[in-house]
Amino acid sequence: MARLLKCYGDCEKKYEKAELFNYKNKNYCPSCYRQRMKDDNGRKYLLDVISDIYKIPYPTGHMLRQMKQFKDDRNYEYEDQAKAILYSSQVLKKEMKTNYGLGLIPYVIDSAVVYYREQERRTDDMVGKEVLYESNVVKKLDKEFDKDEKRKMKIINMEDILK
Repeated sequence: MARLLKCYGDCEKKYEKAELFNYKNKNYCPSCYRQRMKDDNGRKYLLDVISDIYKIPYPTGHMLRQMKQFKDDRNYEYEDQAKAILYSSQVLKKEMKTNYGLGLIPYVIDSAVVYYREQERRTDDMVGKEVLYESNVVKKLDKEFDKDEKRKMKIINMEDILK
């Protein structure tokens, strides 16, 4: 029987080496490995979103502390935090300032997750359906709204005045 190795994830059980995945020089069982990969990818995505929205090269120390607090204390996933930032800046049109950090996240995260889940459901429903585009042609009914006509009426001919 081979030596058992410890999983460095949340389970901390012991497994055989063949059952474990090596990630950043630590061994993880399959379930902990999936969770670790999800957390790392979500964190990278959140850092990219913060850099884009706040227009800074890297989040401030205050933002990093808030990210960690939301993850540990409130159990917010990193990906959900990124969705909340995108939702508040793009959908709600809030102005995002670096001195406030990520303080808006707890107030909008629930509606942001619901909004993006609904968007994913709509895109999944549209797969395989044919989309028809109709063009609406608007015709001018009255010359009164013609800008060129109004512009010509405003021009005063000086020769007519002198006669």
